[in-house]
Amino acid sequence: MTTLSVITPAFRPRDFDALTRSMANNRAVDAEWIVVDDGSGSDYDSVFAKLEDTPARVMRLGKNRGQGAARNAGLTKARGRWIKFLDTDDELDAGHLKSLLKTTESVPENAIPFAPTRHVFAGGGTADNESWRGLEATPEAQLARLLHAPFLHHCGAIFPRDCVFHDMWPPVPRACGQSFHDMWPHP
Repeated sequence: MTTLSVITPAFRPRDFDALTRSMANNRAVDAEWIVVDDGSGSDYDSVFAKLEDTPARVMRLGKNRGQGAARNAGLTKARGRWIKFLDTDDELDAGHLKSLLKTTESVPENAIPFAPTRHVFAGGGTADNESWRGLEATPEAQLARLLHAPFLHHCGAIFPRDCVFHDMWPPVPRACGQSFHDMWPHP
């Protein structure tokens, strides 16, 4: 089994340059990269074609179904023990995935491990995210932080495969004992 599946939902992306660099800078990890085109259309064929010479596996959905549905589609192809989501505009420091996987050694089963993340903005600025510090190593505390309004904060987290696949589906989508409707709407 692959250690980590990195899933990137993409709708009309400008490019994948930052992510391609990020994945190249994180080769020390047993990871697969799945890019899901969420119905971008033929005008974006050239953008997705640039991924042909990368390790990315590209899935092309025929119509736009939304970010949650694109994540779900990627999950159907994921082989990793751990799941990480990256947006098309994310960029990781070298070694980030290795650091993140190292945290899995010290958290309880089905906890959501966190590691520091550096956000790199289009204008060149950066901001370090260490919001995971001080959290209890419990799924409830970690998920509460992840779901902090107004957006899902997933950059510094990975999700246990069993948590994502077994605790989220009908009758109510759930992850690690908490409702997770906004991240992965049920198809």
